[in-house]
Amino acid sequence: MAETLLFLIDENSEKAIKKAEDILESFPEKFDHYWVSNILAKLGIKKFEETDQALFSSLFSMMEDQGSDFTNTFRLLPYVLKDTIGNNRIWCKASHPNSKNNSDGLKWLKSWRKRVTSQNLTHKEIVVSLKSTNPSLIPRNHLVEKAIVNAVHENDFSFFNLICEEIKTPFLDRKLLNPNTQPPKQHEVIEKTFCGT
Repeated sequence: MAETLLFLIDENSEKAIKKAEDILESFPEKFDHYWVSNILAKLGIKKFEETDQALFSSLFSMMEDQGSDFTNTFRLLPYVLKDTIGNNRIWCKASHPNSKNNSDGLKWLKSWRKRVTSQNLTHKEIVVSLKSTNPSLIPRNHLVEKAIVNAVHENDFSFFNLICEEIKTPFLDRKLLNPNTQPPKQHEVIEKTFCGT
């Protein structure tokens, strides 16, 4: 693909190749910078500290081990900023559904709370930041599939219209058990997706 763009970069092909290589070589550093910035925002952290790498790496490792839902894991963080047994239990169950032992999740929450509250921010500022960065609703594949199937096979656009309306406000607070905020059940998992969906 880069070859097709070379003439747009420079008329001289050797110069164009050199310029393209220079740009591509800088990509990993730029990607890492933006990726870390976005993850920190999702965690409610304003400025990077060296210990943050371990904090989000351990969360991702735990999420992978437990088959956690990415969206709900982050969306529920504002609700567990206050350390209560009920809040902790809800976050662990929602974000780590396959875990028999929540000790890793509780340990991570404790580290995260300590880090996020160490900033010069009020509780309300942290909550607002988290809620404005982490959506409660995304166009999940199984919801899109359901909307398409209902519309095409049953000429029923009600679910399609509902999803289209809800997705206009992805950061709106929704009920925890709203079915449109939940990951797919085993029988709803979409194995193949297509560019058009």
